[in-house]
Amino acid sequence: MMIKPDALTIPVTMLGYDFDIIINSWENGFDGYRQYHDNRLEVMEGNLGVNLDLLYTYSQGSEWLAQIPSYYISLSATYGEYQYQILWLVAHSYAAKQLLQQRCLLLVLICDHYKTDNEQALKVVNMGQREILSHLGLDNSKAALNFLDKIQFSPNLGQAIYLLRKYLAPGDKHYLRFKHYQCVNDFCIFLDEKISELTGTKLGIALSSESLKNTWSTISYIRDTIALGHQLAIIGSDRIVSDLNDYDHLVRLHDNWTQQRIKLQDCRPSNADEGYHVYWADAPELGIYAIKNYDALLEESAQQQHCIVAYHDRIASQHYMAFSMHNPERLTIGINCLPDGKGMVIDQIRGKKNSAPSEIALQIIQQWFHRQKTS
Repeated sequence: MMIKPDALTIPVTMLGYDFDIIINSWENGFDGYRQYHDNRLEVMEGNLGVNLDLLYTYSQGSEWLAQIPSYYISLSATYGEYQYQILWLVAHSYAAKQLLQQRCLLLVLICDHYKTDNEQALKVVNMGQREILSHLGLDNSKAALNFLDKIQFSPNLGQAIYLLRKYLAPGDKHYLRFKHYQCVNDFCIFLDEKISELTGTKLGIALSSESLKNTWSTISYIRDTIALGHQLAIIGSDRIVSDLNDYDHLVRLHDNWTQQRIKLQDCRPSNADEGYHVYWADAPELGIYAIKNYDALLEESAQQQHCIVAYHDRIASQHYMAFSMHNPERLTIGINCLPDGKGMVIDQIRGKKNSAPSEIALQIIQQWFHRQKTS
């Protein structure tokens, strides 16, 4: 173990750790060490766990980072949790340099598998790409490699690597459901996790290429539209939804079926005159009121032009509660619950036509929700 004169010291003892981190320069191998109070050194295996951009905040950090080729930093920046180990591999292997430029996700999968073993990770990096997949216990077909090329996850998708492993499992070959996609982004994953039957359909593929402002609002539109089709007993309603061309067609169909559902008196359930059991009282000081019967639920659906009325059965069976918020804006709040009043979880917060709530309204609702759960 040898620390070079141009090494960077990251004083993490200031954050409560019992060691500082020292990393040699790029030209001197990029090796990292932990240095304890007694000056004892320990080789740092694996990742820092943070994006290297953090180093700009330390003395000499900018100068130290400048000696790393900028395109290596930019190519690895998306995978901040693994960035240091990725660059360590690149500093020690020509094969790793090629992977970083061709299929960086393979490097990420290696680093995730060998979180604390740089030397073993270095051995795997020098294998062929399909051999790497096989070594990691993943499907090693050309189609699997092509799937990796389609991935466009954002840094905010915390489960990205877990999901990649799940999709590339040799038995299921779940990734083949995305074979007709140009790209596989966060929305594709959310949709596949929440409404898997739409993955690979005309609508699912179309939505993957649209710039959607609110993922959860879109998921709500899809769920509501499917539920409406069932309640209206429309023949082939699931196929009608899956064959839609884009988001605008989805919204138009949702709004059309919502109006049909509200106007269709024959859809009035047999238990419509029975009041709902609501576990929480109104909070008039916050403008939040419980929806206590079917007629109020139907009115809420009509005013807000969304399909909260489709939740009647769940509310009647005490698995769900719905609330109407009037200040600071008009919203509908849906809460999952168990029949004993436990296990409360906010399921949805929607404005008119499933619009997203403001940050101020969200804060008020979260505070109200926490207060109700703890009272």
